[in-house]
Amino acid sequence: MKAHATKWFGGGLDSAGGPVFAAETPADVALVRFAVRGASATFQIRVRRVTTDDLAAANRAEARGNAFGMASLAARCSHVWSVEGADQGIPPWLLLECCALLASVALGPVLPPDEDTLMGVRSARERAEKLRNLV
Repeated sequence: MKAHATKWFGGGLDSAGGPVFAAETPADVALVRFAVRGASATFQIRVRRVTTDDLAAANRAEARGNAFGMASLAARCSHVWSVEGADQGIPPWLLLECCALLASVALGPVLPPDEDTLMGVRSARERAEKLRNLV
């Protein structure tokens, strides 16, 4: 994740305490500090097995957002990574950038909090950029 944060996002990622993810045995929760585009925040990342409810949510979001093929990508994922800001007042664009970073590593889609679509890395970054420009 650190390498992706630097190479593809022009930012940085560090552990902010707690366990660190390992590809073979993901921890249940980790705290990471993500910095990009002059902003930074601490995020709590939870990992759990995919459920049938997750797959149903992915299918609904794909239909709502006309995100053809993204639900089938979600169906190939064995885990869900949920991301929450551990700091107060984290800009929504920074949360999306963090989700895009995780999606670039996990090779899965991003389901935003409003569940209006499923996004790949590029679309999540584009939405983050639009939100950032509104600030």
